[in-house]
Amino acid sequence: MTNSGKFSNSQISKLTAEGFLRALSTEQVNEILKSRSEFSDDKNWKPYGGAEKNWDRVGVQTSEPVGALAELIINSIDAILMRKAKEKRLDLESEAVPQSMSEAVKLFFPEVQEGKLTLLSQGQRTKLAEKSVLIGIQRKAKRDTCPNYTIVDFGEGQNHGDFEKTFLSLGEKNKDGIPFVQGRFNMGSTGSITFCTRAEIRSGMYKLILSKRNLDDSDGLWGWTLIRVRSPHKGEDLPVVEYFCPNGEIACFEADEIRAFNDRADIGVVKDGGSVVKLYEYDIGPGSRNVDLGLYDALTTSLIDCALPLRFYDFDAKPTKVGLRAEGIAPRTFSGMKTVLKSDDEEGETSRVDFEGVTENSENSSLGTIRISYFVLDKMKEYLRNYSYRMFYTINGQSQAKERASLLRKAQLDDLRNHLLVQIDCNAMDNTARSAVFKPDRERMAQIELTRELKEIVIDSLREDRELRKYAREIKKRRQSEQIEKESSKEFLSDLVKNNLDLQELFDAGDIVVEPVQTSGGEDKYEGKMFPTYLKPTNLEEGDVKSIPINSYRWIVCKTDAQNDYLIREADQGKFLHPMPDVLPNSGSLRNGKFRIKVSPPENAKVKDEISVQFGFNDSNPERTTPLLFDVTIKISNEEKTTTNSGGDKTNTRKKKERSLNFPDIVWVKMEDWDNYNYTEESGGHVSVGEELTVYVNQGNKYLLYLVLRERDEDKREIIRHRFRFGVGILTLAMYKKLIHDAEKENSGRQEDYDEDKVLRLASSAIAAHVVTLIERLGGDK
Repeated sequence: MTNSGKFSNSQISKLTAEGFLRALSTEQVNEILKSRSEFSDDKNWKPYGGAEKNWDRVGVQTSEPVGALAELIINSIDAILMRKAKEKRLDLESEAVPQSMSEAVKLFFPEVQEGKLTLLSQGQRTKLAEKSVLIGIQRKAKRDTCPNYTIVDFGEGQNHGDFEKTFLSLGEKNKDGIPFVQGRFNMGSTGSITFCTRAEIRSGMYKLILSKRNLDDSDGLWGWTLIRVRSPHKGEDLPVVEYFCPNGEIACFEADEIRAFNDRADIGVVKDGGSVVKLYEYDIGPGSRNVDLGLYDALTTSLIDCALPLRFYDFDAKPTKVGLRAEGIAPRTFSGMKTVLKSDDEEGETSRVDFEGVTENSENSSLGTIRISYFVLDKMKEYLRNYSYRMFYTINGQSQAKERASLLRKAQLDDLRNHLLVQIDCNAMDNTARSAVFKPDRERMAQIELTRELKEIVIDSLREDRELRKYAREIKKRRQSEQIEKESSKEFLSDLVKNNLDLQELFDAGDIVVEPVQTSGGEDKYEGKMFPTYLKPTNLEEGDVKSIPINSYRWIVCKTDAQNDYLIREADQGKFLHPMPDVLPNSGSLRNGKFRIKVSPPENAKVKDEISVQFGFNDSNPERTTPLLFDVTIKISNEEKTTTNSGGDKTNTRKKKERSLNFPDIVWVKMEDWDNYNYTEESGGHVSVGEELTVYVNQGNKYLLYLVLRERDEDKREIIRHRFRFGVGILTLAMYKKLIHDAEKENSGRQEDYDEDKVLRLASSAIAAHVVTLIERLGGDK
């Protein structure tokens, strides 16, 4: 161990910090720590957050490494917006400050129209990213599974004397009450620590922070510290997170600039101030660690609507083309999932969004207003298709919780699992409800009644969307290439169940069949106007009255000439004007010249109550200065008499008595269609629930192919295929019904993360290996 000077010497401090910046492995960090005696003195290390016992807070922040990294990025964006606000001398406690991230971007970056990155060109986004947030990705060796991530932001930065109440604090209210920033829990920085140094506590979990204030109150110095996790000492039960603080002060030095990436002078250079955070050998997980596109793809499902763009530099790419890529550096600009879906990326590719829709829901007075947007894709990119989540609850564009594709079954849109992405924007949600529903780790939702009500609103909105149901039918029709088998499968099933009561119960209509919806064909393409000129209700009673049963809901259907994207588009977006949910629960959706408003009685309504309300549209149309409004009186009428089937669906009493057998289609999935169904060679089958239930069976299952290949007689081969198709199909259907029945039981003990579709697919794969052999042996075949 050597000492060539004291840390009070600015040059020694600078050289040490630069050494940590260049380090690419735990071993290299340890070599620096061994080189100076200050690091071996426990007096020079302080507990993170000032708490000797801090692992019980830091160590349980999050279980998702990508989500933890996203928190650091959000902190960087916050720092940039805070710098801009302070440069404008805004009073952060006044109501005049921007009320959301997008409003802040619109104010602070005038070149970003409406504060939406989707309205910028790819070149404009890159230019903005290069002065916002940079992320360098480097590996100890080319194929290393745990890259080093260096995050650079040109935000407000911090004086070294303020590190302990900002970067190194736990629970401080540094951003509390500021509506245009996201990181309000003051814990985002700690979540990443547990994934550093390959997520191995004994390796130290090292993380480096450098920062210089970028405002008038700057002391002109770069402060820095190294964070580590040490094993418990005698008398301690848990590890302790510490930071380096020689002689009780954060180390600092003077420098004209910091070169964050390999001492390069062209990228990653910070001069006036900002912050640099380095995560050593970060265990980000399979797929996400891939060169070039790994981080880009991973963040797509965490940052749905990114406030500012990010610029990535992966230093381990294969040399190609010209510029940085010729040096083996892959640059890429990331702007969030919505930009990935709706705009060209750097390779000139764009996801084809067939159409999109939005429902603004104010049906629940406890929850407030929820904005549900969806994107329907002709073909989902592979990394999204392989990702099991399809619905994202967001605040300021960052995912707070996610729902698996299997939830689409409850909306009867299972055929869209590889075509539909849904964003549930909770910015306007009631603050108290939002805090109760979403956990600080931005992964989980509390298992409370409000959460269940929120999920029901989302499911109902998707289920009631006519365009989604129509598209689901088109997808299903497109996939069923072997239409000739449809009738033959139903004939076979009809013969099979004639004398079998158990199978008759399996195909009972009440459990599995959804009433089909009539569709109209040959529709002309609707155009509409950018700014609507009218909004007229068409189904009100005399005197502009709408009667609603006290136990149900009704639709107010309006004619309008608004474009389909009027309430969705990024620029000149229209607004749906409606009463608050405690006055009248409501939601609205627009499509093809019709605006449909769903209205329900308020919580404390009584029969004969009358509620006078207004609905309308408002926008930035320069030729119209007043909103398009209409008045309606809601009359609460007597209870509507309905009955329910075993699935909880309201049905007509007369129809309930007409018991009939309803056979699902059992359809082959060819090998070339595996991607559409997330199949592999071991997949058996799965159940798809749309307006009709369909059972899909894998025609390319490896056990089926083996049995067919072993049999020389073609007639017997066909018998094997027949037995496999119907054996796997019927057993998969039976397991599906059992799983759904158990999942719907109250107090079933089902875990929040339980995925019925995943369980069904695993079970179906297991039976597929043996079903034909069992049928042969039990049936007496030799």
